[in-house]
Amino acid sequence: MYWSIDGIILTDYLNQSLTGAKEPILDEIGSFEGLWSAWSKELDFKGDVRFVWELIRRGNTILPILLCPDDLDFSCLVIVVEVNKTKDFVYWNKIGYVLHENEDFEKEKKSGILHTDSYSDEEAVWQEFGKYISDDFKRYINEEVLSCNFMMGCVKKLE
Repeated sequence: MYWSIDGIILTDYLNQSLTGAKEPILDEIGSFEGLWSAWSKELDFKGDVRFVWELIRRGNTILPILLCPDDLDFSCLVIVVEVNKTKDFVYWNKIGYVLHENEDFEKEKKSGILHTDSYSDEEAVWQEFGKYISDDFKRYINEEVLSCNFMMGCVKKLE
């Protein structure tokens, strides 16, 4: 499902508007057709869906609008717009894409909620948390945090 701008499907609008732009990414993707709406409730992670809809509710923000359909997450191509909202209008000031060149997956796996006592002491909630994190992060928690941290020794591993 695509949104439209002035009655023109979003991907067509972007293809028309950005023809001739001198961005290497445009040469790589060729067309915006086939990219997935970042506003979809079908993203791989429910946390990503909540994140996007929180951004949509904000007044002025950088908002993801399209992403590659391969992963349905933010690890691939992500097209974003700088949005300003007024009572009656939404303005797209700039359009761009996320640069992934400074990302460090090893650091990302090790970030997150480490102090679970303040998160919850209920095993069901802890296991529910485990449903919404990557397998690599879950493995890190189970193998590194819970086994190496004497404070977390009594916490059941995530399934």
